[in-house]
Amino acid sequence: MRVLVVAAVTLITITLTRCVPRTDKMQNNVKDLTSTTPNSMEEQMDKISNDLRPVMAECNETFRIEMYYLETLNTTGSFPEELDRTPKCFLRCVLEKAEVASADSQFDVSRTADVFDQIRVLPHDDLVKMATTCSDRAETCKCERAYQYLKCLMGMIINKYDTT
Repeated sequence: MRVLVVAAVTLITITLTRCVPRTDKMQNNVKDLTSTTPNSMEEQMDKISNDLRPVMAECNETFRIEMYYLETLNTTGSFPEELDRTPKCFLRCVLEKAEVASADSQFDVSRTADVFDQIRVLPHDDLVKMATTCSDRAETCKCERAYQYLKCLMGMIINKYDTT
């Protein structure tokens, strides 16, 4: 019985700490959004509006993310490494600050379409429909919930518009 209680407490502790920003040495070695990498970073940042850039930079101060993660999400619909919580928490931060997600992780599908319009030019009504489909989430971790929302949305966008 005692082992079961210790195991439960350990699982709860791990679950709660997974959504906390990393502050270890490894995080400090990750390239941030303001560093330069050849071509792809500049091209990607050019697509992002001036309203969204400061939000991304602010979130990147706490949740450092490599631009490669965003590029991969944009082209494949998912992150290259899905076990790392930091990029997921970066997305949560951006969604909250861009007013796409509320503090209680409810998604504004119309605002989602407005923000996506700054990155990709797609029919607004299509984006609202896709976002509505993806907004019903079961995840309890806000970071995972934000990632799964965008993963769903990007998957739908890629399937509809990027496949020939």
